[in-house]
Amino acid sequence: MERRFEGKVALVTGATNGIGQATAVRLAAEGAVVAVNQRPTGDPAETLRRIGEAGGEGFSVVADMRDPGQVIAMVRTVAEGQAGSIAWCRTRRSTPS
Repeated sequence: MERRFEGKVALVTGATNGIGQATAVRLAAEGAVVAVNQRPTGDPAETLRRIGEAGGEGFSVVADMRDPGQVIAMVRTVAEGQAGSIAWCRTRRSTPS
């Protein structure tokens, strides 16, 4: 697989299941370091395991996407921890539970 995202950072929300998880794994397989967003009650272990199996690198970031303050803090945490740069961001519309 082409590693077209080598050296890039991707932030993927909703990454603990479904399309978000698949996106996170694919980006990691193509070379991105992936910030795996999870809700405070979520578990990123399966996504991080799949990222590792794909030969990628990822880390978890906790934020409830319904809370703007948590979203801002998450983006700052990822950007500051990764030399101030997020090259790719995947998000989905968050709806109240």
